[in-house]
Parts: sequence; C-alpha cells; structure tokens
Amino acid sequence: KGLCGEQGGERRMRVVTPNAREFSAGDRVIVSLECTKMGFSAIIWAYLFPLCILLVALFSAHALGVDDGVAALSAIVATALYYVLLYFIRRYIDRKIKFTIIKE
Repeated sequence: KGLCGEQGGERRMRVVTPNAREFSAGDRVIVSLECTKMGFSAIIWAYLFPLCILLVALFSAHALGVDDGVAALSAIVATALYYVLLYFIRRYIDRKIKFTIIKE
C-alpha cells in the first residue's frame, strides 16, 4: 500500500493539470506527487508536527502539576488547534505540494 492507504482503491479528488484535454471523466489514472520531497513534507505536516504538539502539550501540562485528565484534554485541544491552523493555511500548502496525473 501507499503512504496514504489509497493505492489500488477508488477515490475522487480534483487535480488541476495543464494537460486536461488528455483526460476525460471516468478515465482510470494514477495520481502521484511530483517529487519525493513533497511526500515527506506532507507526512511532516500531517503526522510529525501534530505528534510533537500533542507530546509537548502533554508533558508541559504534567510539568505544571496539572491533573492527568486535564493534561490529556489540553494536549488534545492543542492538537485540534493545530489542525484548525492547518485548515486556514491550506492554500499555502496547496501551492507547495503538486500532483501529476498519468493514464493507467
């Protein structure tokens, strides 16, 4: 399987391409990242940063002497806020991560 778990599966997504005339609705295509660096960047944004935020918030709350339940809740809230921020900067990320399309 691929990193996103979609290899071989069907999924609909919109990808802008300058070669749009080569494709028509219903064509089976392979969508991939233009370079490996972009894939690693996506992994960092989606998994590594939120994990670091979760752990830093959790251990910081523990260091401040907060109850375990409150510390866990604060870590979850901090991670949720990260994803809200990520939603607001999605246009910036869209410009950095480019896809290519080839016919299957």
